[in-house]
Amino acid sequence: MRLRPALLALASAFVLVTSVATTAHADAEGGINYRYTQSGEATDPHTSLVEQPLNECIAIPDIENAETAYAYAAKNVSTNARAEIYPEDGCGGPKTVLAPDEEAPDSVHFRTVKFVPTSTG
Repeated sequence: MRLRPALLALASAFVLVTSVATTAHADAEGGINYRYTQSGEATDPHTSLVEQPLNECIAIPDIENAETAYAYAAKNVSTNARAEIYPEDGCGGPKTVLAPDEEAPDSVHFRTVKFVPTSTG
């Protein structure tokens, strides 16, 4: 009869541990603030791209249909993801990595971004 309460406690602990780990992973998402060129003119103020999935190449929506436009003045507003910014479509070219809350200089131009979880260990 004591086996049943022990199994119940063990099962409850397992569910609690796995649900907390799943919730923490689900909360990981990326976000970036930036400016961009439009018809050769810089925009003002910053634009945001938030609540983005991790490990996916994302085109900057404001410029994806303009071949000569680019984004710049990137700031990673993620709390738990690095932002990898790329100068070419399809996350091509040399990447610049921004830690959470890190800013890139205005001279770093990009067209795509990928958010990668920060390591926890």
